[in-house]
Amino acid sequence: MRGAQRLGWSLGWALVLGASASVRADTPAAPAGGTQSARERAQVYYQAFVKKRLISAQTAEVRELRQQLQAAEALAQTERAEDAVLLLTDLTEHPRFADYAELEEMSAAHYALGSALHALGAEPSAQRALRWVLAKGPRDRYFAPAYRRYVDVALASQPLPAALAELSQYKDNLPEDAQNELYYLQARERQAARDLPAAKAGFERVGRHSRFYASAQFQLGVLAANERAYREAETRFCRIAKTADDSRYSFYVDGRYFRIKDLAQLGLGRVAHEQRRGDDAFYYYFQVPNDSARVPEALFEAAYARYEAKDSEVAIDLLDQLEARFPRSPYADEASLLRGYVSLAHCDYERAVKYFETFTQHFTPVREEAERILANPSRRDALYEELRQRGQGDKQTSAVHRSLLALLRVDPEFNDLHERLNQLDREAARAGRLPESFELLAARYAGSDRPRPAGDAADPRADLAEVREELNDARRALRVLSEQLDTMRGLGAKDAELAPLEKDVAELSTRQRALAARLDGLQLARAPAAESSEPSAQSDEVAKLFAQDASAARSFERRVLELRPRLQKAANDRALAALTELQARIGGFLRRARIGRIDAVMGSKRKLERQVESLAAGRFPPELRDPLLVQRFLRDDEEYWPYEGEDWPDEYREDDASEDGEP
Repeated sequence: MRGAQRLGWSLGWALVLGASASVRADTPAAPAGGTQSARERAQVYYQAFVKKRLISAQTAEVRELRQQLQAAEALAQTERAEDAVLLLTDLTEHPRFADYAELEEMSAAHYALGSALHALGAEPSAQRALRWVLAKGPRDRYFAPAYRRYVDVALASQPLPAALAELSQYKDNLPEDAQNELYYLQARERQAARDLPAAKAGFERVGRHSRFYASAQFQLGVLAANERAYREAETRFCRIAKTADDSRYSFYVDGRYFRIKDLAQLGLGRVAHEQRRGDDAFYYYFQVPNDSARVPEALFEAAYARYEAKDSEVAIDLLDQLEARFPRSPYADEASLLRGYVSLAHCDYERAVKYFETFTQHFTPVREEAERILANPSRRDALYEELRQRGQGDKQTSAVHRSLLALLRVDPEFNDLHERLNQLDREAARAGRLPESFELLAARYAGSDRPRPAGDAADPRADLAEVREELNDARRALRVLSEQLDTMRGLGAKDAELAPLEKDVAELSTRQRALAARLDGLQLARAPAAESSEPSAQSDEVAKLFAQDASAARSFERRVLELRPRLQKAANDRALAALTELQARIGGFLRRARIGRIDAVMGSKRKLERQVESLAAGRFPPELRDPLLVQRFLRDDEEYWPYEGEDWPDEYREDDASEDGEP
């Protein structure tokens, strides 16, 4: 029984450390824990457990440290970062390992913890773990790796000034590798601040052996291209693209390098295109590897380059590849429009008209839907929620709306906010289970593993689910009514006919807002602020600790609920901005499609007129040479012999060039 109890405390200790890290990570300190760090909180638990003789006060053996570190690193390598974080947090915060702070293994543990947290997107927590290694100075074996990882965290978390201030503390006696990292980060910060001369100087300082050398050369190429210094830009891009991948002397070869190399190939294609070197552009675009994420861009831009070079057949072939391989590419809409213009350039007027009409039929309702959303306050406020429902497979979302939402999801800023909200929800769900876990530990400590009877208190989750369902129903009904109202208005319905629907929409909008407010109230009530850190009914120190951290976990849920609406509003605002941009973009595409259709119809008309003129003059146009087409125009005693370039003495060949120079 004693052994089983000790096992329970072992598992509980992991929970305590994990809870402390979860509550603390990237959020203000919880009231129950005061301003205590995870290490300080762990020390309190440790002393209480030792006092109650629940654990031994013995320092862990070095063998345990190394074994646990190996296990954590193995978990991280198999992409089980969350499990690795628990083991590494135990290593870095547990008092049993406090005597090993100067060992190389402890630096390795903090570095691995920072890397795992970075993989999970917990950037501030990752910085804290890495900062522990940096504080030991450049002589530590893991200083340079921690420095590199800190730069990665800084580049991922933005803005950069705070990270630069932190890293600049160690600018003296930096290893060459770390110094190059600092140069690159400084240049990126200057570039973001639009101080382009300083940015250029910083990128130039990045050494050849740095992992950021390729990135620095690419950024210098971009700066040159923006200044129309195309020769310099081409030189920079070529320096990356034309170097063999196994030339480690020239470049630090890693995953970042290969991504940059693909971008350099695209850069060369764009520079050549700007200089009207169509064949060179086509060549560079085709140097992008088939397994690159940049292939859709390369295919579309190569097709556009061939269109401008009047190579219609190759352009169509490239567009066919783009459609077949990447049907959901962000370039699909522009590609469908380009098909029409390629056909128009090829004098295939009938096909061009078909492409333009198909494009117009597809995107006109999408643009109209965007206009309706922007004109309707209720739908504007609920746009992000509609996006979430679309992502969850809402069957009531129309095909037009799905197209619209798919286009919006292309926006990188919106995607970033959307992913942050999803991550917040995942963390909140994990943290929401912590209070119950602490209660279970408290029950086990009290000598009972029995769960609390279900009838002891009313379950607020039932009310939450009911209100949430009512809110979703109201939102769906409001969307349907709004679409119906917009359709009737578009068909010219009179104000008297629209009045009943407008009244229903207004009432539904009011009900939606009321339900949303009620839902927020229920959620906040379910997640109360931290309770008193001195429960009157409990005098036991360990029980007090469990009660305090259970309360802190509940307060974390409350803080999430307070934060989430702000983050959701930011996502909704970004979606609205993207929607406004998309509306203008689609409007431009539709104008081009209409102009293209007019050109195609006029071209088709002119082509028909020429055919009639040629037939009236006794000539057969080239497109009518097929015997099945010309047979109807020949008498039984006549034969058609097509011209194949030869001139017969008895033949009169008229120059039939048109006024506009076309055949």
